[in-house]
Amino acid sequence: MNGEHKTGDGAAPAGAAHPDRLLRLPQVLAAVGLGRTAVLDRVKSGAFPAPLKVGRATLWPESLVQRWVAARIRESRGA
Repeated sequence: MNGEHKTGDGAAPAGAAHPDRLLRLPQVLAAVGLGRTAVLDRVKSGAFPAPLKVGRATLWPESLVQRWVAARIRESRGA
């Protein structure tokens, strides 16, 4: 078994063609190029996506982080 979720016929579950990964803070920091305090301050002010709490873990959906980065790129290019 390779860790992928499969249905009985071997197909991926509906809607799981591109499942959203959950990122821990070090991965988020690497993706956005900001430091810990800058990211967490932006979360508090609502300027960065809020994380999910899964047990004791604090996780961000990768798609939200990518959308935030893409929006910053658009803003910097004046779009």
